[in-house]
Amino acid sequence: MNTHNHPRVLWGVLCIIFILSVLSGTSCLQDPATREREPLEFVLLVPRSDTQWARQAAQGFLDACRHHRVEATVINSQMDDNLMMLNLSQVIRQGTDGIVLMSPKPSSGWIIMSSALSSNIPIISLEEMITDSSGRQLVPYIGIDHDLAGRLAGGWAAGQMRKALWFDTEPGACKVAVLLYDDLAGMRRRTRSFTAELLESTPELTRDDCIMVDCARGSAVSGLLAMQQLISEYPGVHRWFVFGATAQSVIGAVKALEQVDLAASALACGIDGGAGFLEFDRGAESPYQAMIHVDTYEQGYRAAQTLFDYARHQAIIPAARYLPTELITRAQWKVRGGSDE
Repeated sequence: MNTHNHPRVLWGVLCIIFILSVLSGTSCLQDPATREREPLEFVLLVPRSDTQWARQAAQGFLDACRHHRVEATVINSQMDDNLMMLNLSQVIRQGTDGIVLMSPKPSSGWIIMSSALSSNIPIISLEEMITDSSGRQLVPYIGIDHDLAGRLAGGWAAGQMRKALWFDTEPGACKVAVLLYDDLAGMRRRTRSFTAELLESTPELTRDDCIMVDCARGSAVSGLLAMQQLISEYPGVHRWFVFGATAQSVIGAVKALEQVDLAASALACGIDGGAGFLEFDRGAESPYQAMIHVDTYEQGYRAAQTLFDYARHQAIIPAARYLPTELITRAQWKVRGGSDE
């Protein structure tokens, strides 16, 4: 006799199931907030760890992660480009919430880099912009404006040469040594901008007067050997201006000039932090009179902060964030206090 009540009972059961499903769906919507409280992990891959330039970047990265209670890992690639790509591949397989690559060379492992770009892991590059063969930027970049850095150095070089009256006597006795470092795109842009600005400002110089020489690993030893070779190849040159991709290579070149008593009539400008400041403190007699300051600590800190804002607040990661690009002379450094950073 209750057969007529069966539809009502069935309808009641369906209503209960619907209500439970809604409540379940509501709890699922709360999952992102729950996940938001889960700890984050960021990874920084550096090309080397034996320079203050790299250590400062790592310290900035670690400080920002510590501030936001993010688990941080720094991996040293030991100046091996293939090792950096292999480390990157391993990090992707293991999973992480964000990756920072310092001065990467994706050409050494495009397959791995392509895999990284196709993953859902946000990647930021420092110092070196990652581009494809056509020059198209592939990942967000944080660092200096390399073109501006080259122009600043070229303009300063031209002014100092004229101030020292280099072209008033024996104009042919002046040469510019441009110490290259590998095939990094940022270095190439700095070099082109430096050379273009210098030649435009000093018609007394020709492109042949700007001698490009490779310095393997950008080390002081490679700079020393490269400059020794130039000195022997151009025995009639008494005034050298040295411009390098790293402070270490320029410092090595300065040592070579000092060995043959050419330092007093030379000038040098590097691009780096840390090592260049130590050279500033060495003494006013050094030809190393200026450098483009690269605040790698700020780069590392900004990278970790940007990844955190993206992970926690869904903030958009800018395609490029240029940090202040500044040429600092020895005199300015002394006024600021002259202490190492």
